[in-house]
Amino acid sequence: MSASEQRTVGHESNLEAVKSYLVGNANHPLIIQGPTGCGKTCLMAKLTELSSVWFPTACVVSRLVSLTAESATQHQLLRSISEQCCALYGNTQLLHHLWDYGLGKLLGKVSELRPLIILIDGIDQLADYSNADLQWLPRELPAHVKLIMTVRDNSDELEKIKDIMEESDCFLSVSNPTAEDAKASITQVLESICARSTTSLRAKSNKRKLEELPYQVLQVNDSIRDNFLFDATWLLYKFCGSDPYQLLEDISTYQKTLPKSDIQLELLENVVQLSSYALRSDGSQFFAQMYGRLKKAFSTNACSVPFNKSLYDSSCKPPLSSLLPIGTCLEEPLIPNLTNNCNNSNHHSSPGSESPSSRGFPFTGLYTIKEDKCHVVSISSDRNEIVVWNIYEQAAVRRMTGINQPKDIKMIDIYRAF
Repeated sequence: MSASEQRTVGHESNLEAVKSYLVGNANHPLIIQGPTGCGKTCLMAKLTELSSVWFPTACVVSRLVSLTAESATQHQLLRSISEQCCALYGNTQLLHHLWDYGLGKLLGKVSELRPLIILIDGIDQLADYSNADLQWLPRELPAHVKLIMTVRDNSDELEKIKDIMEESDCFLSVSNPTAEDAKASITQVLESICARSTTSLRAKSNKRKLEELPYQVLQVNDSIRDNFLFDATWLLYKFCGSDPYQLLEDISTYQKTLPKSDIQLELLENVVQLSSYALRSDGSQFFAQMYGRLKKAFSTNACSVPFNKSLYDSSCKPPLSSLLPIGTCLEEPLIPNLTNNCNNSNHHSSPGSESPSSRGFPFTGLYTIKEDKCHVVSISSDRNEIVVWNIYEQAAVRRMTGINQPKDIKMIDIYRAF
C-alpha cells in the first residue's frame, strides 16, 4: 500500500465532507477537530494532494504548524501565508509592512478565475512563547476563499475558536482510528524515518538548536543580548541555518523581559525586517545587508549605539566573501532617536569629503569588461564621468571626466569600448 493510499484509510467520509464544503457556497472556515492521534494531519496531507486535483485552477496554501520556524508562532504563520499569497496574486508590497495591512486585504484580491484554498494543520501546536489569541480568524471569508484548519479536542485554541465562530456547521469532528488504521499509520511513519539519511537528521538537529537555544537560555533567566542578538558570528549562523523571522521572534521575546524599550534592539530589529527577504534567500548576505543599511549612520562615531556599531564594524571587514555596496542602494532603518543623535552631533565634514551614500547612488550603470575579471566600468550621467575600477582593490584605476552625460557603454574587447 502506497503512502498516499494509507492516508485515505478511514478518512473516506471525512474527505467527502470536506469536498462538499469546498464545492459549496459556505463562506465560513471549516474547523476539523478531534483527539490526539486521530489522523487529522494525515487527512490534511491528503487534502493538500487532492485539492489541486479537484480544483485545477485553485491556489492551495498549506501549513503544518511548528514544522518550521515560519509556522512556529501565530505572527510567523500569518506572515508566511501572506507572503505566499502576495506571490500568487501579484501583490508586490514590501513584505516587512505586510503585517500592518493584514491578511484580510490580501484575501480580498482572490478572484473566481483563481480561487484560494488555505489549509492549516494543528493550530493548537503554536510555540509556547507565541501569541495565540486567534483574533485574525474571520467569521466570514471573502468570495472564492476557503479556509480549513485542524485543532485538538479539549485545547484552549478550540475554545477560542468556538467563541469566535457562531455557526455549529463550521465544525467537523474526526474520531480515533481503528486498530487496523492505526497500524497502517505506524508502518508509514517507520518507513519514513528509515528513509532519512544521517546527514538530513544532523542538519535538522542543528537547525533546531539555532531556533530554540535563545529561548531556552531565556527560560533560565539569562540574557541573550550579548551572546546571541549582538554576536555577529551567531547571527551569521542563525541566518544561514535558520530564518530571519525566527531571529525577530527572539528579539520580540527578549524585549518583553525588559523594563523599557532598548533603542539598540529596535535598530537591529528594523535592519533585520528590512533585510528579511534577502536573508531568507541567502543568509550569507548578512554582512552586506548590515553594511549597506548602517553605513550612513555609522560613517562617523557620533551615534551612541555601541552594540550596533560593533556589528557594523564586523560587516566592514566580513570574515567571508561579501559584495559590499559602495553607495546608497538599500533602504536605511528609521529610528527617530538614533537619527537625532546623529544629526545633532558636533561632527563636521570637510569640503569634498561627502560620501557616496550621502549623495545617493553614484552610478548610472556598471559594466563588466570582456575577458577581464579584475575590473568593471562605471558611468555617471550626473558627474559626466567614466571610471574603471579594480574589483579586488576596491579602487578606481582610471577616471575619464568631462564626458557629456554618458548614457551607455559597449565593450569591444579588453582595451576598447564605445
